[in-house]
Formats: sequence, structure tokens, C-alpha cells
Amino acid sequence: MADKREALSIIDKDVEVEGTLNTTGKLIIAGSLKGTLLGDTVITVEGSRVEARTQVRELIVGGDFEGDIVASERLKILNTGSFSGTAVCNRLSVEDGGRLNGRIEPFDAEAVSSFDNADIAAVASLLQAATKAVASGVSAEDTGLAAAG
Repeated sequence: MADKREALSIIDKDVEVEGTLNTTGKLIIAGSLKGTLLGDTVITVEGSRVEARTQVRELIVGGDFEGDIVASERLKILNTGSFSGTAVCNRLSVEDGGRLNGRIEPFDAEAVSSFDNADIAAVASLLQAATKAVASGVSAEDTGLAAAG
């Protein structure tokens, strides 16, 4: 069985998405997204625009990103990237030229549960449970977590 992280999705530069987006694998955003974003690895490229409450394993920002995020592993802001909002992350890096305007908290259970936006803490909990279920060979749909919320 192939690793779910091998999947690739792209929101192209002329595409605008509004609502909740739940992805597995790698998502590259060249267009715009407004809403809620749940995923594994998300990369925004120069010229992209994202306004979202976000729960991911890894976020790499090369465009404009505004919102509250929980990144269980890493938040990286590239030299073309701009992040504003609140981030709970395990590791943070900002390249020369990258812009960071917001509050950063370390990723741990207490930080997630005390996050300003209670919805993000709930999403983080659901995503972690679904990730554990998928890692053990059970689909998120089979656990009922895909429809929770």
C-alpha cells in the first residue's frame, strides 16, 4: 500500500477556493484559499493568497498567509513569504526577507488546548486521531472521524 504522503494536489494560480479543504500528502497552493485547511504538507508559492484556520504537519509559506495555524512539525517562511496570525508549531524558520507578524507558541498539548481559537484545538485533536487511525491501517472514514466536526 502506498504512503498517503505521496499524494500531490495543486491549487493553480487562477483557482480560488473557499470553504473547508482536507487533504492528504502534499498540497501546493499557487492560487487563493479562504476558510479552513487540514492537511499534511502544505506549500504556498509566491503570488498565492491564503486566509485560513489551519491544522497541518508542515507549512511552508512562499506567498501571503493570514490566519491561525497549528503545525505539528514545522512552519517555514521563505524569503518570498509573509505570515500574519497566530502559530503553534514544533519548529520555526524564517529565511532572510521572509515576513512574520504574529504570535508564535511551541507545539505541545497545553499550547493547543489553550489556543485562542477553540475550533483549531478541536480540529487538531480530530486530525491527530485520524492520523493515528490511518497510520494503524484504519481509514478515517471507518472511524467516523472524517464526518466529525
